Amino acid sequence: MLGLKKEKTMTTAQADSFEKSLARLEEIVQRLERPDVSLDESVRLYEEGKRLSKLCEELLEQAQKRIDRVNGANGTDASAPPSVSRAINDNAELEMPF
Repeated sequence: MLGLKKEKTMTTAQADSFEKSLARLEEIVQRLERPDVSLDESVRLYEEGKRLSKLCEELLEQAQKRIDRVNGANGTDASAPPSVSRAINDNAELEMPF
């Protein structure tokens, strides 16, 4: 297998990381929606949220590539399983409140 680049796949640790990151991101959004958050805390939470959002997006892209690779190997044209599609759609709908 010379010359073949090994593609990264989502590990169990990465999947756990996705779930934890998404849960934390939801907490951040809820906190930012509260009127009693100071400007400094809002900025800090926003920065953390942006990092987590990027991480979640990268992990979802890896999962989609893995599904595409499996579908390509099987000669199918099926889309991602409902749980992955739902996670991708749910993540796309999470927006920072400002």
